[in-house]
Amino acid sequence: MKDAVVGNIHVMDELARRLDQPICHSNQDVPFTQYWLHLAEEFRVPEEIVIRCQHIPENSPSKNMLEFQEGRDPCFLVQTLKDALRDIARNDVVKMLEQCSLPGEFLYFHSVNVACFI
Repeated sequence: MKDAVVGNIHVMDELARRLDQPICHSNQDVPFTQYWLHLAEEFRVPEEIVIRCQHIPENSPSKNMLEFQEGRDPCFLVQTLKDALRDIARNDVVKMLEQCSLPGEFLYFHSVNVACFI
């Protein structure tokens, strides 16, 4: 099933809301520094791509980074994202993905807007 996350505007908007800023207000279970840059580090996104992700004005940095990651690995599983989120102690985001009926098995990210990273 394609379009599991990147193609789902509501899920991507919620991911961006939760991952774009380094401070997670009103959630004591989340370390305040774990945000999209830490996730990019988990995926070993090159520094030049991280800089581009920060400076594409029409999207959030976390959306840009996930689109890049999907472009780099077209078989990028939702489970892979969830595992990386757990590694950076963002279980709140994992829970959100699970509530969106994205269990992680055999679901792939899909995006058509990865040309800006090539």
